[in-house]
Amino acid sequence: MSLINQMLKDLEARRQHNQTQRNSLLDLHAATTAPSPTAFLRHPVYLAMILALLTLVSLFFIYLNGRKPIIPASLSSITTPQQAPTAVIAPTEENMPAQLQNIHVERENDTTRLQFSLSQPRWYSLENNTENNQLLLLIDNIDLSPVCKSASSPGECAASLFPDNPTDFSANIDALPNEKNQYLFTFNLASDVKLNTFLFDETTGKLSFTLNHVTATPTTGQVIDIKKPTSHGGASEDGEYHRAWDLINTKQLSQGITVLEQLLARNPAFKSARIDLTSLFIRLGRYDDANQLIQEGKRLHLHDDTFVMMQARLLLAQNKPLEAQKLLQSFSPSFKSHLDYYALLAATFEKNQDPHAAITLYERLLSTEPNHAAWWLGLAMAKEAIDEKNSALEAYHQALNYQQLAPHVQGYILNRIHALGD
Repeated sequence: MSLINQMLKDLEARRQHNQTQRNSLLDLHAATTAPSPTAFLRHPVYLAMILALLTLVSLFFIYLNGRKPIIPASLSSITTPQQAPTAVIAPTEENMPAQLQNIHVERENDTTRLQFSLSQPRWYSLENNTENNQLLLLIDNIDLSPVCKSASSPGECAASLFPDNPTDFSANIDALPNEKNQYLFTFNLASDVKLNTFLFDETTGKLSFTLNHVTATPTTGQVIDIKKPTSHGGASEDGEYHRAWDLINTKQLSQGITVLEQLLARNPAFKSARIDLTSLFIRLGRYDDANQLIQEGKRLHLHDDTFVMMQARLLLAQNKPLEAQKLLQSFSPSFKSHLDYYALLAATFEKNQDPHAAITLYERLLSTEPNHAAWWLGLAMAKEAIDEKNSALEAYHQALNYQQLAPHVQGYILNRIHALGD
């Protein structure tokens, strides 16, 4: 028995020894046959898998960084320091004040010439008040600082720019109240000094006028305004212009139109001829011809509201009141010196069935110039549109008081007064 046990022990010991050898051989085989890391990377399939994995990881992190936080609705209106600031709209050249760069006064013998140099054209009006022997020059939206420098007031600036000279004129500058950057230049002329010429170069912004020493009897005041012709023809062209209107007034319409067309062919800058011919074309329904004259006028007379108003009237004639309103609202000339512009805007409000806006504008116009019958009529019609009968009746009566309206318009007003029960 002991011999058998000993044999079993020997067999067990031999089996364990063989297993140990077999494991050692397996470990040696694995150590000698496993690929190295560099060999793994050289395999194209494995390399492609690694690159794809890296790309996916990169895209995942980019996605996480690019995501915007979800803000609860209750907090979405709160402005936080991380939010981008609101964009500021820079003022355009059109809205910025034009700089008055220089005022040049030149005296030679019996003639004095004044020239204003602006950085860009601006609205203006010039009144030659011969009764008081004054020139009143109003310029809108200008900056005086380049010429006034350290002057503390417009009056002090005028004293430095125009030292009193009793032989020709004295001058003053006033800022208009309630109108930003609008200034009135008043020239008090000597008794024997008169306005000789006035020129405005609308492409360069240079405005000039010449004064002469003459002996003349004062006549009625003359107003040269931005809404009226500032570009005139020569003596012969002025004569042709008046001849055209003589023909029109004597029912020779086609001949008068031909004369106006010939005048513009010779002198496209003859502004009064262009305005009158445009008005005639609108009345005759020649809308394409009228529009061509308007567009040419806008190119020739920059920064002039005349042809903007003509275009608005053309749109009204074409039954496009909303387009006319938008056109007029795209500009904002100063109110006090452009009353006709805002009266036309009020008419477009009325056409577009916005009587409240029309009433506001007509009341503002009448507070400035209360004796204007057409504005009282516009106010009356707007008041009637919102069923304010008493106010409408009062405005209709005011329109009749001034006797400025054509007979058929007066007839219309009387009919409305009767219909409203007065």
